Amino acid sequence: MRNSKDNKKIELGDWQTPPDLAKRVCELLLESGIKPVSIVEPTCGKGNFMLAALETFPSVKQCFGLDISDEYLIETAEKIKPFQKQVASTIIRCDFFSFQWQEQIASMPQPVLVIGNPPWVTNSGISSIGGKNLPQKSNFQKMN
Repeated sequence: MRNSKDNKKIELGDWQTPPDLAKRVCELLLESGIKPVSIVEPTCGKGNFMLAALETFPSVKQCFGLDISDEYLIETAEKIKPFQKQVASTIIRCDFFSFQWQEQIASMPQPVLVIGNPPWVTNSGISSIGGKNLPQKSNFQKMN
């Protein structure tokens, strides 16, 4: 039987990327010639990708992270604190589905690297536990 903490983890697709994996992904991108000036981690959680990117890419001047967990955002802020003098960083609490992504990315110095690990959960998984963390849906094509 699952408890409410387990259900919340499932509803949010909360499976944090291990720091070593995030670091290796960034190293592979650097080896491929990627040199971002801005970093975006759209569902930053504990900020493992953001920290790995800041450690890996000396070209970064700005970073932006978003999450719905205050607890994780506090942890992310602590992790990236050593970079505050070199990098303009913003982390905010917001729902991914309602955030104005086009405006945010357009306002950042180019090139922008969007990096991260999106939540791993299906609509049916959320529904099976009575969860509510779902995007708005509509039948815009008027299909049966």
